[in-house]
Amino acid sequence: LLRDPNTSIKDDERLEAKRINEILEPRRKYNPDSELDIYIPVDGTDVVLHGIADLIVHRGDHIEVHDYKTDVRVSPELEFEYKLQVSVYAHTLSRFYGLPVRCYLQYLSRNEDDGESVVEFEPLEFGIIRSRVEEML
Repeated sequence: LLRDPNTSIKDDERLEAKRINEILEPRRKYNPDSELDIYIPVDGTDVVLHGIADLIVHRGDHIEVHDYKTDVRVSPELEFEYKLQVSVYAHTLSRFYGLPVRCYLQYLSRNEDDGESVVEFEPLEFGIIRSRVEEML
């Protein structure tokens, strides 16, 4: 994370907390879950992936999964890794609820000059996740 030398860590934390509240406020009526443990077995391996989803919102006809990031700028490769992470959560939730899942990367520290603060995307195919696991074995 590159910080502006003219701002303190406390200023950054306040901005991030403000942005999280802005994300949460319109979703409170759906009783969102935060810091939810996610586990999913990877078919054809002995691996069970685990992560902690920052925010899950059950909208009735679909699920939203939000992951908070504090990076201001990320390479395309790192953003792909973030999407891979959130896709694991999405596949788990889709299997559990039997509903489509919408994925969001929420860049909490970005301002309008830094790029999009919200990146919405479709979950990556589970085959990509499985291939990554197999590469690591």
